[in-house]
Amino acid sequence: MHTPTDPTISSPSERKAYAAVLATFGALFPEGRALTNVILATGAERGPQTSEYDIIFVCRAGIIVFEVKGWTNGVLRSKKDDSGTGTHDWWIERPNGSVDPVRDPVAQGGFKVRYLLDELPGVHTTQYTVLSEESLELDPTVNAHVVRIVDLAYLARVTKATAKKFHGQSLLDERTVNAIADALVELSLQHTPQTHLRSISEWVGIKGGRTQSPSISPT
Repeated sequence: MHTPTDPTISSPSERKAYAAVLATFGALFPEGRALTNVILATGAERGPQTSEYDIIFVCRAGIIVFEVKGWTNGVLRSKKDDSGTGTHDWWIERPNGSVDPVRDPVAQGGFKVRYLLDELPGVHTTQYTVLSEESLELDPTVNAHVVRIVDLAYLARVTKATAKKFHGQSLLDERTVNAIADALVELSLQHTPQTHLRSISEWVGIKGGRTQSPSISPT
């Protein structure tokens, strides 16, 4: 595992979330491997050629992707948009009543999880968006895969309990956990933050004036 002071953790919010993942999921899954800022060549048709994963936790229960948001000061809310496509609008409602739109965090994580499911179809894979800052409250009606950092301890216990109950026969052994984590690290070493930023720039240039779904994040 990395340590919470590992230089690959690029922001204070990610460092805070990473330490919390280690303290919660790491305690219940001691064989787990926590990887940070992993860049993979997702090659998605509706996005850039690479995607960056804030935290990937590989353990006996499978792969858990944590996207970290350091949003502050307000209440995070969402509702279905008017497009009829089932996508959601997300925004932060500020104490003064103003509203700041944000990208759909569930769609962003789902975009990355689909790639891992395609590459590792037999491995249970899920995702959560972690809100790292206490000053941001969470509307209780939003998607359950968006959680506050204080929710991670409970989430880790639920993950362990459901893993044993629903897919006990497919729990990964420690050798497989290490093999998956090592493979992800090796794949990530083929890319740098600079190449990732270049792929985003190229994608933005390619899409040009084309209408892009607001639920798909380019990062």
